[in-house]
Amino acid sequence: MNDGMNTMRIVGDRLQRRRKELHLSSRHVARLANVDMTNYGRSERGAGNPTLLVLLKIAHALETPVEDLIRGLAVDLPDGAGVPFTREEEAAWIARTRQGVAQ
Repeated sequence: MNDGMNTMRIVGDRLQRRRKELHLSSRHVARLANVDMTNYGRSERGAGNPTLLVLLKIAHALETPVEDLIRGLAVDLPDGAGVPFTREEEAAWIARTRQGVAQ
């Protein structure tokens, strides 16, 4: 697994590789994606954390599925950051909440 920064560097490398395959400048990709050049540059360097919408726009500009940019990536989550409830626990919590007894 990766920490968030390493994950973003991998995405950035994929963006840059695809851009170069298409023989496009960073500025041209930013214009095609209708995103700020600074935002695109940070994303390609792995220094940014683009929103899903921005990543979709960039993928479209690079004529590649967004899945190709994020395939195989994972991040380590801090303890307790996983799914907080089983389905049964969630249903019980919702029922308690509706009754005004949320804890």
